[in-house]
Amino acid sequence: MHNQLIVTITDYRGSRHYSLSRVARRFLWMLLVAVLTALTVGSLYIVVMQRQIESLEERRSQLALEQARLEVENQELASRIASRNEQLETASSRLAAMNEQVLLMSDDLAHVENLLGLRSVPAVALRRRLDTASQTAMEKHLLLTTVPSGYPIADAYVTSGFGMRQHPMRGSQRFHFGIDIYAPVGTPVLATADGIVDFAGYEADSGYGNLLVLVHDFGFKTYYGHLDQVQVEPGEFVEKGQVVALSGKSGRVTGPHLHYEVRRLERKLDPKPFLEWNLTQYDSLFEEETQVPWDSLARAIKRRVAPATPQLSLRAPSSTVN
Repeated sequence: MHNQLIVTITDYRGSRHYSLSRVARRFLWMLLVAVLTALTVGSLYIVVMQRQIESLEERRSQLALEQARLEVENQELASRIASRNEQLETASSRLAAMNEQVLLMSDDLAHVENLLGLRSVPAVALRRRLDTASQTAMEKHLLLTTVPSGYPIADAYVTSGFGMRQHPMRGSQRFHFGIDIYAPVGTPVLATADGIVDFAGYEADSGYGNLLVLVHDFGFKTYYGHLDQVQVEPGEFVEKGQVVALSGKSGRVTGPHLHYEVRRLERKLDPKPFLEWNLTQYDSLFEEETQVPWDSLARAIKRRVAPATPQLSLRAPSSTVN
């Protein structure tokens, strides 16, 4: 009996007795110990996992707070950026307005100079200013090639002249310091005098768009605006009649055309007398354009074409022995 374990199970049908051997009893105890061990380990694991979950929850809460703080900072930063962009746009608008005012003041000043007759030399009789009859054909040819003369576009049709006009884009009365010549896009543009390329590129502030500036002798410059292409580079020498660009409609324009200006010492001159100036109408320019000291220019031209004075021989004369 000592080596047996008796188990009694009682239910509504009565009691029943079961006897277990020592081996079975040991197995049962081992199973019970294993179950208790498993329950203990499981409980510990659950406790550890619960603590990890609580730690993760706490970390999640901290991250949520950090995210909320970052969102607030991002909103503040976005607000600052928007405010700074508005300030920059306002400053840009003010700068553009100031540039426009400067251009207007420059135009108005030049207009006032033209109206007041602030000229480099007084308007005097042609004979007193320039004796064209004494000029040789070579002198006249050299003056016509070094000073702007003729049209920059073949078969040109002038659509807007030099002087006051209603600005085609602004609608207000403005002084036009050049002439506009109708030209479809791609029309060859010719240099009106020998010169050096001073500027060739896009000029945004003035509204010229693609602009070419040539520097000529005696302080003259010519401006070619609203071009489609410029075919010369800064520093390059060009000859009168050379194709230097193609006309276009770049910059502030309402349609394709060439804007052409003639300047001397940065004073803007009426290009019309220069357009019609040629050998058959040689005296016309000197009669119409009185802001240029033509007599001094003619003297400079005369010195250029004057024959070189023969130089005396530096050798001593040879002596003869009788």
